[in-house]
Amino acid sequence: MANANRGLGKGLGALLGDAALRTDFHITSGFQTEDMPRIKYKSKMKEYYRKAGIATARYHMVDDLNGCKAFIKQVGYPVVVKPDNGVGASDTHKLSNDEELKTFLACKAEDHPDVSYIMEEFVRAEVNSYDAIIDASGNPIFEAGNVSPMSIMDIVNDNDNSIYYIIKDLPEDTRAAGRAVVKSFGVKSRFVHFEFFRMTENQASMGEKGQIVALEVNMRPCGGFTPDMINFARSTNVYKIWADMIAFGGTDMPVGEHYYCPFAGRRDGKNFVYSHEQIMQKYQKNMKMVDRIPDALSGAMGNQMYVATFSTREEMEQFYMLDMSVRGSYSPYAASYLKREGFYPAVEPEDDAVLHGSTPDFIGINYYSSSCVKERTEPIVFGGFPPWGAGDFVLCDNPRLEKTEWMPNGLDPIGLSIGMRKVHDRYGLPMIITENGMALSEEPDESGAIHDEQRIAYLSAHIAQVGELIEQGYPIFGYCPCSFVDVVSSHQGFAKRYGLVYVDRTDDDIRTCDRIRKDSFYWYQKVIAGNQLPE
Repeated sequence: MANANRGLGKGLGALLGDAALRTDFHITSGFQTEDMPRIKYKSKMKEYYRKAGIATARYHMVDDLNGCKAFIKQVGYPVVVKPDNGVGASDTHKLSNDEELKTFLACKAEDHPDVSYIMEEFVRAEVNSYDAIIDASGNPIFEAGNVSPMSIMDIVNDNDNSIYYIIKDLPEDTRAAGRAVVKSFGVKSRFVHFEFFRMTENQASMGEKGQIVALEVNMRPCGGFTPDMINFARSTNVYKIWADMIAFGGTDMPVGEHYYCPFAGRRDGKNFVYSHEQIMQKYQKNMKMVDRIPDALSGAMGNQMYVATFSTREEMEQFYMLDMSVRGSYSPYAASYLKREGFYPAVEPEDDAVLHGSTPDFIGINYYSSSCVKERTEPIVFGGFPPWGAGDFVLCDNPRLEKTEWMPNGLDPIGLSIGMRKVHDRYGLPMIITENGMALSEEPDESGAIHDEQRIAYLSAHIAQVGELIEQGYPIFGYCPCSFVDVVSSHQGFAKRYGLVYVDRTDDDIRTCDRIRKDSFYWYQKVIAGNQLPE
């Protein structure tokens, strides 16, 4: 039986007091005492979620063993039980079988006989939040949100490290859900923190993977260090925006450039690939907060915290496969994603030593062209493998690049140097270009020659970028064009040719299979003879 306790805090008590004062003094700009049930009780919340058009998990008010088992027969194990009147993850239990159910009911009868508990079907999802400041007319004047890839319940029970992040730009479906909840609950003059599940797999009772499902409403800011993280992520001051809203009904506080702002909380006593000193050296320019976590928060958040900002999601996730190859472990962000999606491999205790003891001496780079992406305007669907195929962006044309028949993304030699700088700055290993080449449709002319000037220009431009990197001090010890002879393309056969040497055949006609040296062959012969580009 899994249990997560992080303390009720004072948020709900303050809200009750606030409502009582407004009721007593006939102040109608916020919640009244009569409004409290739909905010206090999770069972009542669900009615207002449904009015907002947002799906909720099926539930059952805990009674006796037979009643609970009848509900579980409908939804299946696991189920989650928690106080109907409570906040956060306090006294929350994940029950996986009949024995755990019996244990919970026995503990409830002995320790909390008068507490009403709600039982819900388990939702396979990550948690997405809507954090907003709402004015006296019920309109949002500031909006943000965070993503929690790991369950707080799992973090506590597994004594795991903690990670979540303020998302750079709030997804439109989260924004729409948040605003609908604001309207349904009649929120005015408050800083709110609403939590939603974003489903990571289809569940017939609630909907499809990627869909928003209601979790809970909190008529307060998100706890911990999140308000400060929102400030870093939006280049603003939410405390001032909140105060301005209360005092003046609005604010002139500007919101600046947007960033991703992740929080990483490390547990004492665990082994990490990077020491604290190495982390600070590597990410000094990104760090915004580095400190020990107070004991009152350490159960849910770890012991040592790091808060940083990044301009792109790429910086958080693009290297996760190389991380395993070079460092012997995934980043916490990647590990949590893989576990959640069911892609994390089975690992034996002795595997850790093998992974950390089998690191590479160098990194090989295959590069042909770059990709250009733009923000997806429709609702984001997180899921799939690997993470960059999750659907949070769409490919688009880069009008500044020259396009060819077989390279529609465009020719981008600068992309090679950008990528190699990032790889070295992250891992610090020597590098070799193991593949770099240009595809063309080719046939010999009447004289039997092949004049591939475009390939020569392509290779020359990319080799020039490699030369600049070497001059800057990057340890690059080799360059291999792809390919020496025409090879069979995995998708286009012999129609698509990369070689410096032509092979006289097609997919359907063997011909002579003679090798014919292209102009690029003779050009590259001069390159390797002088170890430099020809004059």
